[in-house]
Amino acid sequence: MEYIYPAIFRVDEEDPGWINVKFPDLIPGVTCGKGMENAIFMAEDLLRLYVTEITKQVLPPSDIEKVRQDNPDALEVRLITVVITDA
Repeated sequence: MEYIYPAIFRVDEEDPGWINVKFPDLIPGVTCGKGMENAIFMAEDLLRLYVTEITKQVLPPSDIEKVRQDNPDALEVRLITVVITDA
């Protein structure tokens, strides 16, 4: 099963080397990473954890363009994808 959700990336105000990531559709849906590459990795990890462990009732994702419009100050808004296979 493939899960694709928008994530909001913002530079941490206290330490600009860190990127905070928020999934507006997931609760709790917050993580961070040192730099963009690590922040993306952490976002994928959180989404994978969320859909496999935290809840079995996954809500549909928000429209990415709406999330972008609602977060004009974000560093970036991008789709995060994880594929979960039944082992």
